[in-house]
Amino acid sequence: MKNKFYLLIIAIIFSISITSCDNTTNEPSAYTNGVFVTNEGAFGSSNSELSFINSDGSVNNNIYGANNSSAILGDVFQSMTIANGNAYLVVNNSNKVVVVDIDNLQIKASITGLIQPRYIATYGGKGYVSEWHSFGNNGYLKIIDLSTNTIVDSVEVGKQADQIMVVDDNILVANSGDTTLHLVNTITLAKTNIGDVDFPRYVSKTSDGNIWILYTGKPSWEAGGPTDGGLLVLNSTATVIVKNINIGSTSVANPSQLATDGNNLYYEYQGDLHKLDKSATVAPASPFVIAPATYFYGLGYYAAGDVLYIGDAGNFSTSGTVKKLNATTGALLDTYNVGIAPNGFVLN
Repeated sequence: MKNKFYLLIIAIIFSISITSCDNTTNEPSAYTNGVFVTNEGAFGSSNSELSFINSDGSVNNNIYGANNSSAILGDVFQSMTIANGNAYLVVNNSNKVVVVDIDNLQIKASITGLIQPRYIATYGGKGYVSEWHSFGNNGYLKIIDLSTNTIVDSVEVGKQADQIMVVDDNILVANSGDTTLHLVNTITLAKTNIGDVDFPRYVSKTSDGNIWILYTGKPSWEAGGPTDGGLLVLNSTATVIVKNINIGSTSVANPSQLATDGNNLYYEYQGDLHKLDKSATVAPASPFVIAPATYFYGLGYYAAGDVLYIGDAGNFSTSGTVKKLNATTGALLDTYNVGIAPNGFVLN
């Protein structure tokens, strides 16, 4: 009888020990009132990760792995979208979108069958994923049934399909490897080309409803490059060109990144941060902030505190940093250590 009693005690202790060592938790995590940072990782190394900057300035790094028993997210974490209680993590070079619960970041599904995915937008129970597909050839817009997390359709668009936006019943696709901007109707899947600028890539919207597309221009290594980049402005339905603002180009740098506070546009050019009023018709003559990062790799604006976040990729092989700036004055407010190559921000 004593032996049975001792064995029972040992079994209970062993069970408690196993439970305490399990690093997966079913309790909701406090990833609210702050900003997620997508860390791309070093190409080919499968060391991408997710960070969270809390409103008190503290930082939680490697939170995807921490909430999924040290699971590896994958190679090149490109972007993240929050919708319907989920976060959709687009992992470019691993050719997948990982679906996690936004409360605890635990894996719910993995969407495969994608080729070089870049961004995802959700509308009407569907997910729309832009794909580079294969470099130098046309990309695709893949349609996902979000109830089953499976691919149900596909539309061929332009080369290197990049940032996307829901516009009424359409998906606007910026094709960063050619001159096209496609509107794809979500009902008929018919596509219309609405633009003709070199390498449109970034998409945003101001408080007047106008849609802004930053086109980078051709880089110097492309045939016929470099060509000037700029800002193409469309009306709220993306059917009329309102204006086209030239930014410029050099043999070493073209404009990139784009964020808005609703009234001003922010972008990177030659390593500097520029600020443009939405009513402007020409680019600013001088930078808003000179060289705010070693390697300017991500940009986001958040109204809470009127702040900008800049991702500094540094050397792309060690931990990067995030710079927090006052969006009105440009003053540096804080610096955070995050993962490798921080490239984007998502408010939660």
